[in-house]
Amino acid sequence: GALGGGVAVVGVGHAGHAHDAHDVENGFLGPEPHRRYSLEDQIEHKVRFLQSLPYQRIALVGHSIGAYVCVELLKRHDIAGRVEKVVHLMPTIQNLADGLAPGVSLLVQPFWTELAAWPLSLLPQRLVGAILGFHLNAKNSEIVARHVNYHVATNILHMAYTETLAVRELTDDTIATIGTHLPKMSFFYSPTDPYTPPSVFERAQAEWPEGDIHISDPRIPHAFVLCDDSTQDVAQFVIERVRPLLAAEEKEQE
Repeated sequence: GALGGGVAVVGVGHAGHAHDAHDVENGFLGPEPHRRYSLEDQIEHKVRFLQSLPYQRIALVGHSIGAYVCVELLKRHDIAGRVEKVVHLMPTIQNLADGLAPGVSLLVQPFWTELAAWPLSLLPQRLVGAILGFHLNAKNSEIVARHVNYHVATNILHMAYTETLAVRELTDDTIATIGTHLPKMSFFYSPTDPYTPPSVFERAQAEWPEGDIHISDPRIPHAFVLCDDSTQDVAQFVIERVRPLLAAEEKEQE
């Protein structure tokens, strides 16, 4: 592949966000298949997962709230010492609630979460896919319909609710953590992303002028994974940032 052989690429999902209870099977958060996981729970899930890996040289890539999770992971010294590269894609690390559409802000409230997710316990998968087809292409609507049910939907909305409570102004601790690890960080912003508007990356450029802060083509949306063209552009950005780390390791092994 683009990164060469011998590289383990691991995608870590969120606990409770899929039919398969991978978090339960691996024992990262305990045997509670219908538990609702908060943002803090999800961070702990990633901590325990990384602690289970044998690799001593790690590159983290986080999209949206995943970037916030990456920063929180770097506050753990046992993990930070193994991380040699961090790529933040559309990093939602401050004032997340400001980017939510009014309807979404309402849906993530605990009372409305139940009402929004309840129909998924009744509707057949094919009908769910047809409804999603109004917003997603055929391939993506089929994939989402196959994985979303009542428990998954309530977990997604509950996590989003806890994100609005936790992701506010940058704390001194977060600013210090980013400053400490800035040489190993890269930031990728889109000027049309409602979660990271121009004021956000302008502040980042002012706060960390020596940082690798990239402003993308405005046609790349926050949910770039739903657009094939955008996915290629973002993937290329990640490859360019991670490849020097691999080259350095190969040189050490010579």
